Amino acid sequence: MKKIGIVLIVIILICGCTNRLDENQLIYNSYVEELKELKKTNTTKDIVDVDIELEKNSKDEITYRVTIDQPKEKMKQVEAFVYHDQKTEDIYPSIGIFDEKVNLVPNLKKESENNTEGIVLVGYIKTKKELEEFHPTFKVMILYNNKDNERQKIYFTKKM
Repeated sequence: MKKIGIVLIVIILICGCTNRLDENQLIYNSYVEELKELKKTNTTKDIVDVDIELEKNSKDEITYRVTIDQPKEKMKQVEAFVYHDQKTEDIYPSIGIFDEKVNLVPNLKKESENNTEGIVLVGYIKTKKELEEFHPTFKVMILYNNKDNERQKIYFTKKM
């Protein structure tokens, strides 16, 4: 009888974790579609700085690094997602979907578990092109709660 109880508990735990993973995957997929179709962006300059850097790190791969930092106000429960228009089999970098959300805090003296002053998201694109001839378009979506705990969504687009 104890074995049946233990097996039932394990099954319930596995199903619960699977449902959460499926839910996160649906959110991820919806963000991919939203950014793929995105035509109009709003500015992030008044709220946070977004910078994108490219680096050729091998014969057929370019690394991209998206830095989100210098928040002008406290941004709570941040989710960030980076999309690009290049063919890829890799996942797009994100924070707050499959892992914990963070808080971006201006002029932070000491980083704590969920508080940080910036986020760096890194991804890779396979290409034989050199940096000078490689011109992807990146789209960044940032979701957060403002000081009034209202959910905000901002977009950033950059053609390299």
